Amino acid sequence: MQTKLLIWLVLLCAVAARAQTTAFTYQGRLNSNSASANGQFDFQFALRDAATLGNPVGTTQTVFSVTVSNGLFAVALDFGASAFDGSARWLEINVRPTGGGGYTTLTPRQQITSAPYSALALRASTYTGAVQGTNLTGTIPDARLSTNVVLFSTNVIFPGTVSGALFNGDGTGLTNVPGRIFEVVPINANIQAFPNFGYLCTNDSTMITVTLPASMRVGETIRVAGSGAGGWFIAQNAGQSILVGELLKNVGTTWKTNGPSLTWRGAAVSGNGRVMVATPNGGNLYVSTNYGNTWATRGSSLAWQAAAASADGRTLVACVNSGQIYNSKDYGNTWNGHNPSGTWSAVASSTDGTNMVATISGGSGRVYTSNNSGDSWNQQDTVNRNWTCIASSANGMYLAGGVSGSTIFGSTNGGLTWVPRNSITAAWNSIASSADGSRLIASVSSGQLYMSTDYGTNWVTTGPVGSSAWRGVASSADGNRLAAVVSLGSIYISENSGVDWVTRFSPVSYSWTGIASSSDASALVAVATTRPIHISSQSATTVGVTGGLIGTRLAAVELEYLGNGQFMPVSFVGTIRAK
Repeated sequence: MQTKLLIWLVLLCAVAARAQTTAFTYQGRLNSNSASANGQFDFQFALRDAATLGNPVGTTQTVFSVTVSNGLFAVALDFGASAFDGSARWLEINVRPTGGGGYTTLTPRQQITSAPYSALALRASTYTGAVQGTNLTGTIPDARLSTNVVLFSTNVIFPGTVSGALFNGDGTGLTNVPGRIFEVVPINANIQAFPNFGYLCTNDSTMITVTLPASMRVGETIRVAGSGAGGWFIAQNAGQSILVGELLKNVGTTWKTNGPSLTWRGAAVSGNGRVMVATPNGGNLYVSTNYGNTWATRGSSLAWQAAAASADGRTLVACVNSGQIYNSKDYGNTWNGHNPSGTWSAVASSTDGTNMVATISGGSGRVYTSNNSGDSWNQQDTVNRNWTCIASSANGMYLAGGVSGSTIFGSTNGGLTWVPRNSITAAWNSIASSADGSRLIASVSSGQLYMSTDYGTNWVTTGPVGSSAWRGVASSADGNRLAAVVSLGSIYISENSGVDWVTRFSPVSYSWTGIASSSDASALVAVATTRPIHISSQSATTVGVTGGLIGTRLAAVELEYLGNGQFMPVSFVGTIRAK
């Protein structure tokens, strides 16, 4: 059979870009013996890179049983997008009658002209020419971009060095950034500080004033250090103050009096030192919410015995010698009584104010606990004991209590079970605990102070040598700072976990009955019979523009903003004092 092929190509591109494919329609004319062919034929189409010889491109396409009518036929071909990369292409065609023998190769090869190259649009990502930006429209999907392109919607890690002439902003949201070097304050110049900056004061003759930022986010910090002999002063704005308890070298050094002279039985202080409660044996409760500067009467006139406070002072609990237990959840403004009634002797609270414990004295004394901030109470101890004092760890799980004429008992499960903690029989009247419950200090009414550093397993004597009429003890959260009072004696302070004790206040003929401490012992309150309330409080700087911190040469401090105008030292060195 002699065949001749007349061909032409029909536009193969999709009508719209979104439906575009790499297939195209091929139309041609087939002659046999100089006449137009008719019937069924099998075709093979091979793409080549040269008019003769050359290399195949893509896969040979075989189409069977193509109808040829009056020499005309049409087939759909698809060599894929990679076949048309802009290089010249030729189509080699082989044909045979359907079901016939071998294929006949038609000559010459047919060159592919521009129509199939519309498929090149599918491979625009490999376009190597220049395209004017004004000729581009639409949006490129993120998935089509290089992985080297930074996207706002993803977390980016730069493996190399990132540099720039100037970076702006306050660094909000940055993490794992190494601490920056202090900014050097110019000599003889005060400065307005910025959040997350450090300042090195170098003046040898004049104190440098660094004013706190007026606005900061919670958690932001500021650092101030001094290498110059002039030192530095951190000035505050209106409404600002700095907690200074941990900065104090000594606590309980100065005392002031406030409130009336009543028959006080006990006192409590919140962990932050802001809220204080004093319990009189006959009269209203006295509550202060400003570090003991002013006091207000709260609750009913009862024979109040003891009180305890949560860390923030919002939740308070107090017991009556012959009556109920009362709780307050609004900083002592309102109080509600709860059964049972009894001769309550002592109360203690966890730092969050949720878990509480109370003891009843006398021959039928028991222990009661509450896990709902004092709204209801459950009896735990099944043995009648003359409980006189109780202490709690920060989480309310480790408890220790003293029984007059017996020993100290402890619980490690929130008061569910109790076991003796020592073999010392004494008239225990007061006990205090560190936050973790491991360090305990207890007093005997006519004897010595006792300490334990292993949750009450072992006890040793501490305090001044000799027997004294101890009436109350208190402890800081870490157990390093301790306080104790002696009836008709002094207020004693230890700042090294009971190794050494010093006399801080020695009035004449004061019948002290109790003492309480904030978590850092910067705020102390002590009460005595028919004497005013005594306060030693340097928990914070004076609020507002008159307050601040003063540092000497080689002193440094880092302050973290807590919110509500308050700053807290997170690290410090050298001599720093509050104003």
